Amino acid sequence: MMKKTFLYVAAAFFIGFTLNAQKDSAALDRLVEAGELRIESNWARPQATTATNAIAGSNLQAPGSSGNRINLIGNFNYFEMKGDSVMAYLPYYGERQFGNGHYSGDTAIEFKGLARDQTVEKNEKKGYYKISFKTDRDTETFQVNIKLFPSLKSMMTINSNQRFVINYEGKVMAPKEEEPSQ
Repeated sequence: MMKKTFLYVAAAFFIGFTLNAQKDSAALDRLVEAGELRIESNWARPQATTATNAIAGSNLQAPGSSGNRINLIGNFNYFEMKGDSVMAYLPYYGERQFGNGHYSGDTAIEFKGLARDQTVEKNEKKGYYKISFKTDRDTETFQVNIKLFPSLKSMMTINSNQRFVINYEGKVMAPKEEEPSQ
């Protein structure tokens, strides 16, 4: 009797998990097909360097963070795509090179503009989407590569002509509705 009960519970759990995974996958398909999505990141993964490792050893980071994995939970951040328009505010951790003699003092990756050379591909076998594009802000150029998984998790890699590469792990969702102006 105990064995049958366990089998029923295990089967119900598996069916529920499978149905939830199918629901998430369908939601991802709808977001990508509409060309409108938002990503909020839980983790930043800067390139490990001597400087980032030195900061990690100083206990100045959020609990659970290390030199190459920084907890962003509770920190404002986002990436949004609406058609060929992209905008982002992502805290930046890592080393910055001075490009073209211009340093704005930005401590975040921020951009708002058009996605140039944008590609959207679906890996049918594994079920994830890959989105790539270029955009810029002032003298800084960003190459952005995003993977969106059927579980609604995301992995974003940002290369810049002025900063070391950084990755962000988070969750993909529908864009937030804009507040009506009063």
